[in-house]
Amino acid sequence: MPDHAEPEDLDFWRRIRELFPGHRVVDLRSSGGTLLAEVVVRHDGTGYVVRSTMSRLPATQSYQLWASIHGRPISLGLLGRDPAPGAAFSVGPGAAGVRELMRTVEPGGGGPPPYTAPSPTSRPRQAVP
Repeated sequence: MPDHAEPEDLDFWRRIRELFPGHRVVDLRSSGGTLLAEVVVRHDGTGYVVRSTMSRLPATQSYQLWASIHGRPISLGLLGRDPAPGAAFSVGPGAAGVRELMRTVEPGGGGPPPYTAPSPTSRPRQAVP
């Protein structure tokens, strides 16, 4: 839950926690702290974008989502050039070991190593009371 959450946002996230125990809401933030996206990681390691404020990229670029697992960047998949709610990714069986998500801007098809330095870092939000 963001620090700046409106009352209806609080109700929404409480309801998500009630309906889907084990789901984690994660904020992707720029290095300056600007909220770029909210994503949900399910207990089975799959995830999806809930909200994104990332700008649309040129057709030759794509956002790629990464997890830091044991200090190494592991690709979770491409989010496309204009991530929309519902854009899916998979952390896989290592979901419990993920401590951080990162985003890069990559050439259209992405790549196994990040071609650019990972930009916002994120951490799971605290559980909603």
